[in-house]
Amino acid sequence: MTQSKPEKVSLDEVVHLVKQLPAEQQELLRLRLNEDAEKLPTIPPNRLMVQRIDIDQLAIEQGVPESCTIESLKFDSWPEDEDIEELLTALHQWRKESRAS
Repeated sequence: MTQSKPEKVSLDEVVHLVKQLPAEQQELLRLRLNEDAEKLPTIPPNRLMVQRIDIDQLAIEQGVPESCTIESLKFDSWPEDEDIEELLTALHQWRKESRAS
């Protein structure tokens, strides 16, 4: 006898089915889920969500050169009177070429 794969059920469907259970069974399910959750390894919180980090310190940690400024990132290589679609097409092509090399 072969065992078939269980049908995939969405979270909304699970919630709907649980709400149809009697209150005592809902409580037993809640307790069981809590027990199972306590056995899971804890996930360390994201450092950026837990503490505020100075943007300059973060840049140093990520290896951003000190000489990097907003002005140095400014893109002045495209004529202002050119269509934006042409710019986007050119950027796409340049990226494609740089990946190929």
